[in-house]
Amino acid sequence: MSTAAHHPPGKATVPPQLARQLTAWAKGHIPNQAGVAALLEEGTLLAREDIQKILLRGTGPDQFCYWTGLERQLFHVRKTASEHAFLQLVISLASPYTVHIGQALRNLDEHHQSVIFKAMRR
Repeated sequence: MSTAAHHPPGKATVPPQLARQLTAWAKGHIPNQAGVAALLEEGTLLAREDIQKILLRGTGPDQFCYWTGLERQLFHVRKTASEHAFLQLVISLASPYTVHIGQALRNLDEHHQSVIFKAMRR
């Protein structure tokens, strides 16, 4: 799973150590691999402290994605319509979360759409 991605200039990116930790954690579990890959490919959302605070559990090398935490707090995070739809789809890839796919896809911008489709093909 590649952690390299094209990120808009001036935007924060995921720290390489965190990317390696989450990639190692997700290895062997396809839903987690798809969710982590999508977040790493998108790059800017997982770099945000508010997203990390509600998504990540554990410390240091034991960090992992707590998809339920992101699902429960999603409406409390500042985001665009495209980011919201993207996060909903990421959660649905990695967990039993149900999302109206047609509605979510209509709200995605080109970048988020490309990342989600790539993650779905994994």
